[in-house]
Amino acid sequence: LNGAKVIMRWTGTSQRTAKNWLSGSHAPSGLNLVLLARESNAVLKAILLVADRREVSLGPNLISLRRLLADTIATLDQIM
Repeated sequence: LNGAKVIMRWTGTSQRTAKNWLSGSHAPSGLNLVLLARESNAVLKAILLVADRREVSLGPNLISLRRLLADTIATLDQIM
């Protein structure tokens, strides 16, 4: 899937709107920004960094790391 299609799926917006956001010619509304942040750790981290909340921005990375570790442990359990 291309970026516009993913954004459309996450937010329910049109292809034109998604492409405008990706090109930087328009920005998402507050609600759509929240919908994007809910789905994308990169968006959430960018919002937190712009808000100068670097200490909070570690959360999404830790969640991703926890999932990766859990998947790795499950894989190891299957092969042992």
